[in-house]
Amino acid sequence: MKKVTLFEIIKTFFKIGLTCWGGPAIVASIKKESVEKKGWLSKEEFNESLAFCQIFPGPIAVQTSGHIGYRLRGFKGSFLAFFFYVLPTFLFMLILSSIYFKYEKVPSFIKLFDYLGVVIVAIIVDAIWTMRESATKSYLHLILTALCTIAFILKFQVVLVLLFSGLMGILLFKTEKSGRKGDGIEIKKILKKGLFPLMLLILLFCAVFVLPYFDPVLKNLSLKMAKINLLSFGGGYTAIALMHQEAVISSKYLTDKEFVNGLALGQITPGPVIITGTFIGYKVLGLIGAIISTIYVLLPSYLILLFFSPLFKEISHIRYVKLFTAGLLSAFLGMLLNLVIHLSSSITDLVSVILLIVSFVLLRFKISPIFLVALSVILSAFLSN
Repeated sequence: MKKVTLFEIIKTFFKIGLTCWGGPAIVASIKKESVEKKGWLSKEEFNESLAFCQIFPGPIAVQTSGHIGYRLRGFKGSFLAFFFYVLPTFLFMLILSSIYFKYEKVPSFIKLFDYLGVVIVAIIVDAIWTMRESATKSYLHLILTALCTIAFILKFQVVLVLLFSGLMGILLFKTEKSGRKGDGIEIKKILKKGLFPLMLLILLFCAVFVLPYFDPVLKNLSLKMAKINLLSFGGGYTAIALMHQEAVISSKYLTDKEFVNGLALGQITPGPVIITGTFIGYKVLGLIGAIISTIYVLLPSYLILLFFSPLFKEISHIRYVKLFTAGLLSAFLGMLLNLVIHLSSSITDLVSVILLIVSFVLLRFKISPIFLVALSVILSAFLSN
């Protein structure tokens, strides 16, 4: 592996964070930069890192950025790759959030968002369609997905449903080819090499008890965002389903309309869609709320991945970890189905139905969600006159 300077890592991941949209597309861009253009890693090494990152919760592009940085220059490289990849999308969302909540009460402005809900439903349906192969491989997967969907409709506790789904994955899918049991994990090696990220993770959660001294709402906000981050396996849209549960249904930080509009803003900004957490934080407590929300919706899972990075080759082959994750995907598919049902109230007329069908078809042809968001705004403006 060629020696890479820290400045090269900063420049490369800042460029990716500034110019790339959509989780899978961002991962493809990271691969193009680190493997094809710069030759930092071989194709096999990149795929190895990607498989390792998929074991952990959190947005896959963020995790992959951090882990590639670790493989190139250790902890320093990892933090720089993580920070400069996330920085542009945070700044974009911060600006858009301030504009949105400044003009939210202006009728002519908010009418521009009338048909956004339809596009968001199409985007989530497209995510379900993409996930269906991994989460519905057999009748056992289908039964588990159906049970989880019913549980979410009946408002069972999210954590309990996810835990049940993961354990069922171990019990039901154990005959599938999912890797070997794994070699012995050297706890001493992990603790020795991963002490720094472990200490940061501990400090991050200790800070939760200090935050109420600045504002009482910050403790609940940070814990909600950490919960979303630590339970979001399988891609950005699982985080969105969790966000709806925590920010709309549980805490009522946002209305359904605000949530949909925040998610749309997350679609038009580069970087991970989980940056919608910044929008939620801004609504709750302005700038400080946006900063705290962003930290807790991104950092915990990243620090856990960094803690285990010294043994990434051994951990990525553990069979039971993969089986548990396979079970979780069924739960997340159920959560997304429940979210579609919940947001289907935005389908109110013939125009909504047509827009939904057109949006889904265009997404299947890999048209960017940014185009669809723009289309919905133009349509809303035209029909409001």
